[in-house]
Formats: sequence, C-alpha cells, structure tokens
Amino acid sequence: MSSQADFTRMLRNNRERLPDHFVTWNRSDPSVRVDVYRNTVLSSLIEVLLATFPVTAAIVGTDFFRAMAGEFVAVSPPTGPVMAEYGRRFPHFIRDFEPASGLPYLGDMADFEMARLTVMNACDANGMEARVFHELLADPDRLLEISIEFIPASRLIRSKFALLSLWQAHQHDSVQNISLAGIDLAQGENALIARSEWTVTALPLSEAGAALCHRLMEGDTLGAAIDKVSPDNAALDETLLVLIQSGVVAGFTHQQ
Repeated sequence: MSSQADFTRMLRNNRERLPDHFVTWNRSDPSVRVDVYRNTVLSSLIEVLLATFPVTAAIVGTDFFRAMAGEFVAVSPPTGPVMAEYGRRFPHFIRDFEPASGLPYLGDMADFEMARLTVMNACDANGMEARVFHELLADPDRLLEISIEFIPASRLIRSKFALLSLWQAHQHDSVQNISLAGIDLAQGENALIARSEWTVTALPLSEAGAALCHRLMEGDTLGAAIDKVSPDNAALDETLLVLIQSGVVAGFTHQQ
C-alpha cells in the first residue's frame, strides 16, 4: 500500500497504530502531527453536516449533534469530492444511533433536510405549463393513459411524524408561525419537495395523495396508480393540483 493510502487511512481511524515508516523531518513523534490533520478533517466534516442538517441539530442541541456526527464521520468518510452530497447515509445512521433512540422522528427529519439540499442542487429542468394539464383534464380517458416524467429537482417525503410542521416551526422567517408546543409529532405528514428557480418549497400531501404521487414517480400511468391506491376524488384532485402548482412535471408519455 502507498504512503498516501496509509495516510488517508490514518486520518479516518484514530485508533489505528501508525506504520513504522511514518517519520517526520526532525524525528519528532509523527502521531502528534497526524492528530492535527485528523482533528482538522473531523471538524471540517462535522461543520458540513451541521450546515446540511440545521434543524436536526437544533432538535438535539449542537453538542449532542457534534458528538453524533463525529461517530458518523469515523465510519462513513466522504467517497467523493462534492461535499453537498456528503451525509446521504446520515439519516440511516441516526436511526441506528442508540443515544438518539428516544427521538424516533430524528432520522426522518434528516431525510427531509437531505432531500431539500438534493433538490436545491439538482440540475435545472423546466416544468410544463399549467395549460397543458388543463388540456389533458378535458380528456379524462387520455389523462388516465399518461405516465409523468418528473424534473430532477423534486423529491417525495413520506413520514408517520409531523416533519413538515416541525421543520417550519424552526424557521425564524416562516410565515406559518407554527409553535413547537402545538405540534402533534405522531400526526404523520407527507410533502412533495420541489425547486422553482432558487426557491425550494415543500407542498403537503395527504396519505392517499402521497401514495398516488409515489406510484407516478415509480412510472405508473395515472390510471394504474389510481387502481393501486384507490384514492377518493378529493385525494386525486389534491395530487393533480400539487403537481400543477409545484411545476415538477417535465413531460408526459402517452401509453397506448
């Protein structure tokens, strides 16, 4: 193994003994210098996670979050150069992190925040104009036979916890003015996250609406999705309205 690979491994594991060939120019203890690099890398990656998951951090407190993030960094170092993508595995890590087991919604919140960041950094694509939808609505039989292509800047989040309300309550500039004390965390919430220009929005969906949207994202035609989900008329109308308002539809494919 090369010295560069050895050094990279040393940075990731502070419990591993330094190889004998690690020496400094003045023959001082090389572990001291390696520790400096380790601490710099660790601190930098924790700061990346703090920036990616601010509400997750606010829920548990900065000290707890830093300790949890440090454990994650030790077992999940970056695998690529784009730091905006680091932390994709963090929500899964949180769900298995025993000290956070008393907050079962924490991993879902991290998923929500990661989805927002992913949508913000997704490549640009224009959504179809609302008039195209209205033309399709005038032909219900044809509408049922279409499958929908979604823009890259869109994600569906489904949770048995009140994620959207909890996230909004932590936004100081939110027009919703939601109080933490008034949130029923056990009330599940779903949201379609989308970006319009540089603004990321999260539009709420009912359980049936979210299930229908999920089937459409999986490639089902609208008719097939309706058969699988069996939504009532209100959920169907809600889903179509959210798709129109969010601008997430890049195009249609008509299935014969």
